[in-house]
Amino acid sequence: MEQVAQVSRRVELEQRIKALEEEREALLKDISILKEKLETLKLERRAKELQEEVEALKVEAQAIKNEISKYEMT
Repeated sequence: MEQVAQVSRRVELEQRIKALEEEREALLKDISILKEKLETLKLERRAKELQEEVEALKVEAQAIKNEISKYEMT
């Protein structure tokens, strides 16, 4: 009887280990995908911020050029 219980416990533990290993692998894969997504989102945000800054600088540069041309005409 005791031997049967040990075998049963062993089978149960092996199944649990297998399930945990599978879950671990799935989680590692998910984490990898999530990290990639996060990096992409960070890059997209940085690109947007830089684009907005560049556009603002272009507007400022054009305003200064316009101001300069007013002085050059007089």
